Amino acid sequence: MILDPTIECMDQRELSQRVIKPQLASLFLRVYEQFSYYRWRFDEAGVDPGSEPMDALERLPFMTKHDYSMLESDALRHADRSLYHVEMTSGSTGRPKRRFQSYTDELNELRLATRVMAGFGLCREDVIVFMDVGDPSLYLWFAKACEELGVRDTIYYGIQSDFNNSLRRLIELDPTVLFTVPSLLARSYDTILQMYAEAGDANLQKIIYFGEKLDDRFRKRLQTDLDVEVFSHYGGTEVSTLGGECSAHDGIHIYTDANFPSLIEPKAIDETTLEGEVAWTTMQVDVQPVIKYRLGDVIRITHGKCKCGRTSPRVQVVGRTDEGFSLYGEKFYYDTFLNTIYADIHEAGFLQIVLSSEKERERMTVILPEKLKSKEMDITEALYYMNELEFYLEENFIELELKFVPNSYFTSRKIPAIVDKREY
Repeated sequence: MILDPTIECMDQRELSQRVIKPQLASLFLRVYEQFSYYRWRFDEAGVDPGSEPMDALERLPFMTKHDYSMLESDALRHADRSLYHVEMTSGSTGRPKRRFQSYTDELNELRLATRVMAGFGLCREDVIVFMDVGDPSLYLWFAKACEELGVRDTIYYGIQSDFNNSLRRLIELDPTVLFTVPSLLARSYDTILQMYAEAGDANLQKIIYFGEKLDDRFRKRLQTDLDVEVFSHYGGTEVSTLGGECSAHDGIHIYTDANFPSLIEPKAIDETTLEGEVAWTTMQVDVQPVIKYRLGDVIRITHGKCKCGRTSPRVQVVGRTDEGFSLYGEKFYYDTFLNTIYADIHEAGFLQIVLSSEKERERMTVILPEKLKSKEMDITEALYYMNELEFYLEENFIELELKFVPNSYFTSRKIPAIVDKREY
């Protein structure tokens, strides 16, 4: 389904002239006037906010997570009485990030999310089950977009690590669409597959995933075993919804009339495809817009009309720029573990994180130098109290092991900070 064919099927050059450039021009003038952070950035770069917008965008510096923290206080002041909602990350990646929204932001982002959901081909008769653990608040946003499309039923289904017990009612709900994160789907997959094999006449037709990459081999298993169509939703806390896959399954459509991508040191793959780290400019955000914000994703972006009829660019997320990983859709960074373990130790620290898959849970092995063996209990306790990690450990979704190796393991060779052996 194409919700807005006028925009989504418009020639990209015409879209740039009629929509993107005017929006960028308006954004630059507005943020220069209203935000001290952006006034400083424009002045430091010697950029006139009233100059040609594409040239101005090219000359402005890329925005880091540190810059985002600087923007937060500006955004809160700017929100004033129009503040409608505050979204906050858990802090598992370091200092929690806050995103302030006005009611106008809420409506604009809901329209974009609805366009993305329409690309999944959802209809009124669908029964959508959002399957996850913990806080359901994120799914309320997805549910609103589904409601805009007239979808009949949306259900949040929170499960526990005992999949055989907590998944029993999934078949009774009989979803046509299952919306979840890949790692949770992978860990519970044997149980789900057995349940559907026993049910025989279930109506599951689509699986939508987000928050993590999905291994191509696992994707093929889902399509073959369950006879379903698989779609990807793409976004981030600081930028919200960015795009989604369509029925042609040839990449994730991004909507450049709302969020414009800039690539850092792009390299050409072929005549229509580039690869590089992406930075995003949000053109329809009122309270806390970002300009060339480095989300940390390395993407491959392809231009040219899709078989579905959309002309918007399509992307594949091919990697990350930081030393991090995802557990059940929650992002964690190597530096967070390093700072937690070595917080009270007055010397430079080393560690390695090895991730693997047990039958129904993730396994995290933290490899440390043997000189820390005497502090094993203190380190274990510190890790248990890390934001979000505590929940997954207490609820038995993750098995944690500390492994101590000779000190020379870290000093005599260059080793990867994170080794991910998981399959999903």
